[in-house]
Amino acid sequence: MTVYPPAVFPQDDALPLNATNPGNAETATVTDVSDTPEDGASLQEIPKLETFIPGECLPDVIDVYIDKDFLYNTSSQYFAGKQFTMRQPIKLVRQYPPRTPADEGNVNGSKPSVEASDCDCPKGKVLTAQLDLRHTELLGVGHHSKVLLAPLTFPSTPSVRHAVAVKFSLPYSSHKMLLDEAKIYNAFPRDLQDGNTPIVPKFYGYYVRSTEVFDRDDGNNGGDNDLEKCWKSFQTVLLNSITSILLLEACGKPVNTDCLALSQRQDIGKLLKRLHKANFVQGSFYERNILIQPGPLTLPHAERSYTEPSYRIIDFGRGLGLHVNCSFLEDIRHVAKEERSDAHSRLLIN
Repeated sequence: MTVYPPAVFPQDDALPLNATNPGNAETATVTDVSDTPEDGASLQEIPKLETFIPGECLPDVIDVYIDKDFLYNTSSQYFAGKQFTMRQPIKLVRQYPPRTPADEGNVNGSKPSVEASDCDCPKGKVLTAQLDLRHTELLGVGHHSKVLLAPLTFPSTPSVRHAVAVKFSLPYSSHKMLLDEAKIYNAFPRDLQDGNTPIVPKFYGYYVRSTEVFDRDDGNNGGDNDLEKCWKSFQTVLLNSITSILLLEACGKPVNTDCLALSQRQDIGKLLKRLHKANFVQGSFYERNILIQPGPLTLPHAERSYTEPSYRIIDFGRGLGLHVNCSFLEDIRHVAKEERSDAHSRLLIN
């Protein structure tokens, strides 16, 4: 029997959220994270979330806390020299896995990663978690997206925090790739994410923007036409700083092909073969999209080492999945064959 962390269970006391919450369900309370960075725990001391969590037990709503440093790092050319104060967090609502059976009909035929019967969470609760992007570590950055390690506080008694990988599109870049990746992760069966030898990171949800409230330090929110126009432009850029996020298990660092032994390339090849057998294709199988971390995962963290490493395949923005974004098995098999050939030529598999 799988034991889920206390983070997946809501508190008993309830308070209302605003009208952007899904449905009219009872709402679970959460801990105010405005003080959490002061509790003395550094990001390195927060344990990484490695437990598989059923879709129904994932947060329905995430309050995202950002600061000027986050904005400078994502849109430095615009925010340099500007100040602002967040009155409330940016509110994101879960789109994948679908929150309700009705939502499930809107996932383009992709199958949710878990069945409702897998979840022991109380029904009829809106679970609200808190994501703190004021204290992060950079895991990776590409042409269209960035990945950060950040603390996620779950609604529970007492509140529980874990570090997760947060992937988001860069401002004004294509958000479609992140959405496509979310659909692939949503369709992954549990055995690809969990077990002694998982293939891909565990999926903790895809969340899209609901509402944002912010204010300027000077308290002036308009009045003068020029200032008002300027502020509206500032609002547009601010709101585009984060429109959707993908939450995943943090699974290490990219491999270096120069350091891969024959046995390691064989292990990676086995993972790729399992992925293809499950009718999925990664789509951009480069060393940057293969992560390595100490293993084996069956041992406690203190006993893991790179002598028996664990690998994960990541980044499915260009990926294919049967009945997700590809309707024909023959097409999947054709692309999988090409992907395996390319992986051989790049010395990633044997």
